Amino acid sequence: MTRNAERAIRFLQIQQLINRNPLGITTREIAKQCGVGIRTIQRDILILQSELHVPLIKKKYDRYGLPEGYSLPPVILSLYEAVGLFLAARLIIRQTHERNPHIESALIRLCSILPQPVSSHLEQSICHLSDHVTKPDYLDVFEKVATAWSNQRRLEFRYTSLKSSESMLIIIV
Repeated sequence: MTRNAERAIRFLQIQQLINRNPLGITTREIAKQCGVGIRTIQRDILILQSELHVPLIKKKYDRYGLPEGYSLPPVILSLYEAVGLFLAARLIIRQTHERNPHIESALIRLCSILPQPVSSHLEQSICHLSDHVTKPDYLDVFEKVATAWSNQRRLEFRYTSLKSSESMLIIIV
């Protein structure tokens, strides 16, 4: 394998490692995973930031990560994987009763990586989401749960079913 090919593969490995570690990952840990020296990883990170414009930031304890709200998924899908994602997206659309611009945006982005005709079927389904009403309280709760979950935080809330007057304490760890 050529040196350029090895470097390109390493760039993808670095991005995947950083993407999978929301709390960040050190250059030493990346170097160990990639089988190269720390200095090589430091140079690669500089190239990813300056030339390829990957939004990497230095976090606490010399860890590299992504700014909140970013992800870097290099995705190549087979037809069967694409159909699986389409079916999962359809389930989300059918189960969502409030308008959520975050879900709409994610599904629109998903369309951009799905092959035809799967993406056009999903685009048609997304149109139905705009019929729903946006509820600011729902959106606020969604954002808080998403942030707590992605930062691996403990989340406690009370849930009251429509069929019951008793509330239940739910803890997500």
